[in-house]
Amino acid sequence: MLVLLSFSTPAQAEQYRLACKIGPADLTGASFGDKTRFFGKVMDFDVDTEQKIIYSKDLRSETDEVIVHGLWPDARLIGTFGKQEIAWNNELLMEEDPYLKYKYVSYIEKPSNKKDAKRILYISIQEYKRSSLAKVPKLLNKFKHNEMKEKLQKGEITQEEFDKFEAKINKSKKGPIVKGTLFKFKFNCKKTLLEN
Repeated sequence: MLVLLSFSTPAQAEQYRLACKIGPADLTGASFGDKTRFFGKVMDFDVDTEQKIIYSKDLRSETDEVIVHGLWPDARLIGTFGKQEIAWNNELLMEEDPYLKYKYVSYIEKPSNKKDAKRILYISIQEYKRSSLAKVPKLLNKFKHNEMKEKLQKGEITQEEFDKFEAKINKSKKGPIVKGTLFKFKFNCKKTLLEN
């Protein structure tokens, strides 16, 4: 019996740098102030396909490009599909109170000519924030709070019951986390192999 096995050779592991300059039309949907602030800046990424990691050096104190790409400082590369050469997801918690988080979905598109150093970086940023609550429940909670405080003073409820009620009210002051703005950016980049 003859058994033939076919093995595909994995893509060669590489270490390279991506330099992506932010152009005037790259930050679609961003405010004019953000477009002005980031215009002309370069986002640098080091990619190691063997370790499956992308790293940004944009953590220097004088830069804030990390807001655009979300790498703090790195992300694991994930599976790709279609024209994607590499892809990664990550998120940044910007503030806890008021709650604000950005979730990033990013990929580099393969060039049509494999020897071409030009690449295109796509970044989608979904904003998540805590919604504000309606004013009517806050007013009702205040009336209920005053009523419970009066019951405590009259001895109709215990301090423990009052504390549980207050904890429940304070918890309910925070609204649900909802999706905010969706940003979709596209950048031209240049790939340069790194020497080992």
